[in-house]
Amino acid sequence: MNTPQMRKTLLQELTSNFRRGHDEDHIHSLEEALQPMYVALPKNEHGSIGHAEARYAMHRLFVSLHGWTIAGLEPEGASAEDSSMSTESLMRWMPTYLVDAIEKLFGTHGVSLHELAVLAATFEDLIHREAIGRLEELYDMLSLPTDGYIQASDSAKVIQYYMAMYTSGGNTTVRTVKDIEQRKAGLDKNTIKWLQAIRRDVMQKESQCDAASGECDKLDFPGATRVVEEIGERYMPFNDGLCKDLKSTLLRGENASSGLVPLPDFYAEGVKGSWNFSETADYLRDLGALDESAGGRSVIVPNYVSSRPNCLTASTIYMVCCRNECEDLLAHLEQELATSSAVPSRVVELIESLPSDTTTVPRKLPEHLVATLSKMASENDGWVSIHSRKFAEWMHQAYPRECPRPNNQGAIGPQTPDEWMQDNGKPSAGIVAKVEMEKLTVITAENDVVMV
Repeated sequence: MNTPQMRKTLLQELTSNFRRGHDEDHIHSLEEALQPMYVALPKNEHGSIGHAEARYAMHRLFVSLHGWTIAGLEPEGASAEDSSMSTESLMRWMPTYLVDAIEKLFGTHGVSLHELAVLAATFEDLIHREAIGRLEELYDMLSLPTDGYIQASDSAKVIQYYMAMYTSGGNTTVRTVKDIEQRKAGLDKNTIKWLQAIRRDVMQKESQCDAASGECDKLDFPGATRVVEEIGERYMPFNDGLCKDLKSTLLRGENASSGLVPLPDFYAEGVKGSWNFSETADYLRDLGALDESAGGRSVIVPNYVSSRPNCLTASTIYMVCCRNECEDLLAHLEQELATSSAVPSRVVELIESLPSDTTTVPRKLPEHLVATLSKMASENDGWVSIHSRKFAEWMHQAYPRECPRPNNQGAIGPQTPDEWMQDNGKPSAGIVAKVEMEKLTVITAENDVVMV
């Protein structure tokens, strides 16, 4: 059954409990953000997108807007063409009635752009509700009132405590004020300054600053909720500096502009201590971040940067991971093409004028890449599908430092070391102990590191 009234009822179920701020204007802004990708995605005979495409679109939307990788939407080594939304993952955090409404919506003739925006707003709303619940827990722990204003010292403390909880994987590892105090001590000056800026921005928007002096001292609970919501929404650009540092550190050991770092050089940086590069070769292989194609073993930079070990589990619903820079490049292609397929010459034209973090334009693509693209099209009635696995592999070759190589068929996708250990029945969590790395390496007087 696919009547307009049924679809209207399902959308009403999804939007009935939205918090303040999720009005039609916000849903319209989500539609605008989704539109270029939606237009370019393959459609069914009804002109709508299906289950897998909707999951793929929402995953990319949340990564692009907030850096959120949401449980139930995250890629697990599968392409957009063969993956489906994980009902089991969604049930861990989403109310049953909402999961049922979503399943019913997908049981129709597909999802329209407006319906996709409503789905995205539903996910956003639940994430913000979790943040508010965590804030309420903090207020209770600190015996602060939620029905009036708190002084500047208390508002600064509660926001820093929230950040300590946020960066500790939610409230699963931080249960007491003492725990939070210990975590709060680890917040650096840049983080505290960033929190102060968010708090001031919110108070100014909420007209809670003194008009005469400009001082922003007192904060009420609704204002505090806006602050913690902003923390979640703004954390990605704040965290992006660390991701760029991670990438540049890896590229210091890169082999010939290939986006590959020989494994000994990868561990060498771990020994120096600039980053904790300590994953075993087996674990890197299962992450899809190990290249063994030329006989040696190398770490694939974009695969490693965006992999699970470098994600912050900030919530029971989502992680904050380093951006997959290739998705920005793909978004540009979708914007320009407004379709899911193109002729090879048009793709070449766009790519040769599309810069990346490490690629300058205009450039001339190597002949072998042009030939590969033509061969790809010859196998698909003259068209290149920009959402296909083959095109993802081609983009990795065109942008080896930005575009991850698609996981091998045997790769199990992103996992934490503990998950990897449990699934593989190994005694360790996929980590090379520092003492073992030191046995494998020698630091010379010039501070270079070589394998023994």
